[in-house]
Amino acid sequence: MNNAGKNPVWKDERCTIDVKYIGDDMHLEVFDEDVIDSDLIGETTLKLSTFCVGSGIDEWYQITYKGKSAGRVHLRSVWQPTGQALIQRPPN
Repeated sequence: MNNAGKNPVWKDERCTIDVKYIGDDMHLEVFDEDVIDSDLIGETTLKLSTFCVGSGIDEWYQITYKGKSAGRVHLRSVWQPTGQALIQRPPN
């Protein structure tokens, strides 16, 4: 099979991220799936604030393996704040 695994598709892979501090980083690692062992394909690091803009994102991100381009991963998110920000007022 030519180019087997070169254009993988993950359908409906979902996760929920509880963002406590939008200045934190999220490290994303992409692995192949073998019966015996899974190999790292590539990785990237994103700021959580990337996901907390507007109502979410729909973007492609470059992944690298040992400093070289290893492809791109498409991420979509929905930003749903769960609470109101607390506003502290100065004492009178």
